[in-house]
Amino acid sequence: IVVVVVVVVVDDVDSHYSEGVLNVQLSGGRGVYVLNKQTPNRQLWWSSPVSGPKRYYYDEDSGMWLNALERDDRTSLIDRLRDELVVLYPERDDVLETFDARAA
Repeated sequence: IVVVVVVVVVDDVDSHYSEGVLNVQLSGGRGVYVLNKQTPNRQLWWSSPVSGPKRYYYDEDSGMWLNALERDDRTSLIDRLRDELVVLYPERDDVLETFDARAA
């Protein structure tokens, strides 16, 4: 869902998936997102040009991917991505509207 949302919202990315690792290169020197599927511990490892490295686990009660190392941080992976796209694309006043419509 992450790459689909980024591509639809931003529309100027290059993505590559291989062996459980998704790389999403943003245009304009905005950076690279990396999602790495960690099957043995049932986590997603995230590297962001905004927030840096994080680990997420799937919380069955909420149905969301939540921060595995900072349990008091209840920001889901998808909400963090939404917030970061606003930072990375300040010239796009439609990012929130487009994101919310596509992520729903």
